[in-house]
Amino acid sequence: MSIPKPAKLVKKTLATQLAELLEETIEAGTWKVGEKIPSEPELSEIYGVSRNTLREAIHYLVITGVIDVRPGDGTYVRNRTAFDATMNKRLAAEDSANIIEVRRLIEPDICAMAAMRRTEEELEILEQKHSRLLESYEKRQSNYIDADISFHMQIAEMCHNPLLKDLYRAVINYYPLFLKDSFLSFLNNEHLEIYLHCELMACIRNKNPDAAKKLTEKMIESEASDLHMSR
Repeated sequence: MSIPKPAKLVKKTLATQLAELLEETIEAGTWKVGEKIPSEPELSEIYGVSRNTLREAIHYLVITGVIDVRPGDGTYVRNRTAFDATMNKRLAAEDSANIIEVRRLIEPDICAMAAMRRTEEELEILEQKHSRLLESYEKRQSNYIDADISFHMQIAEMCHNPLLKDLYRAVINYYPLFLKDSFLSFLNNEHLEIYLHCELMACIRNKNPDAAKKLTEKMIESEASDLHMSR
């Protein structure tokens, strides 16, 4: 078998390295989705690069969907990573039934893994996020869904599997678009205790993966039934 001789490999350009660094900074939460990042002069000074190099890096991140340049206004974070951008584009073309089916496949095991692998420090963070979730429900605040996402993403963090966490984040961040308009009625049903996650907290606290998995399966099936997405 004859393999063509490749062209001379070129090391990463400074602009490519800068683009990767900017993406890492965004992923770390320094600039959150929807926020405006510093201006070109500020970024050039921060990273010690020329304006041309910075513009190349910005152009790359625009193409990959991480940031959005608004002429006359500034540059804003659009997605945490290029992976998120790609997944969001893919999920936008998907219907809710398929999205919840993916959740059926991965979310129960995520909760089980978190119950087995969590540290005491991670559990303390989860307890705090759970308290905020309960408070948002009791006060009938519209940020309940956001608090719920934050709670579940902490559970995904506790799996200690970065790839699984990224996959789950893409799905869980998109799915609530189907719920936000009706979250109050969604929480006023016979399975309210499941959505408030008190039992799930106990399972994770007591390191009971089997119970955590069964509770999560029950929650997802209840959601599917409430939203008429059963298959």
